[in-house]
Amino acid sequence: GPACELASQTFPAFLSESFSSVRLSSYHSFSSLRGAEVSFACGVLASGKALVFNRDSRRHIVTTPLDSSQA
Repeated sequence: GPACELASQTFPAFLSESFSSVRLSSYHSFSSLRGAEVSFACGVLASGKALVFNRDSRRHIVTTPLDSSQA
């Protein structure tokens, strides 16, 4: 934000998703997601499916708030 005040609530320091569901609405770590799908389209990177941005439209992902003070 525009200032450096302390947050009034605790936020996670990281996020991790297994992308086991193809329903994008089931992922609560993202506040906005567009132009992507959960698939094997890029092969297996670490394990399982990945979020792949391959749609013919604007593409973006916005996470829910994270605590990056120790990043």
